[in-house]
Amino acid sequence: MKNSLLLAAMLTVFAVAAPVATADQPTKEPLPLPTEPFEVSDICPFTITVEVVANKEALTTFANGRFLVTGQLFVRLTNVAKPENSILASVSGPAHSNPDGTLTATGNGVFFVSAGLSPTGEPLFALTSGPTLSAFNEEGILFPLSLPHHVVDVCELLA
Repeated sequence: MKNSLLLAAMLTVFAVAAPVATADQPTKEPLPLPTEPFEVSDICPFTITVEVVANKEALTTFANGRFLVTGQLFVRLTNVAKPENSILASVSGPAHSNPDGTLTATGNGVFFVSAGLSPTGEPLFALTSGPTLSAFNEEGILFPLSLPHHVVDVCELLA
């Protein structure tokens, strides 16, 4: 009898607590990225094709609205005028959102932004490695607020 009451009490607690715990569980889904190659023509003196070669990244969203991006992401960057000038880059992050709405990436990344959105005031097409703080503008475009010490100029690399 004692065991039956204990089991009934445990089941009651579980039944009441389970919906609350389920409601607060984070959601995890594949990170939606372009599946077709696209061109960037307003940053370097030449057009670059960006192709997502492998996207195994996942977006985990928490109940408080913050998110975490993990997994592997590889892109191919190609000078359209000189297709032999092409690189395959791992830009896997990871990255997480901050309470102030900014984004911190701690691994490898790629940025291509116009002069108005660049922390240097110049157009930027770069591969980065290390902590990078970024934000989204009103149009939802991600741009860097600060850059890590290791930055590779893609325009120079693919010229």
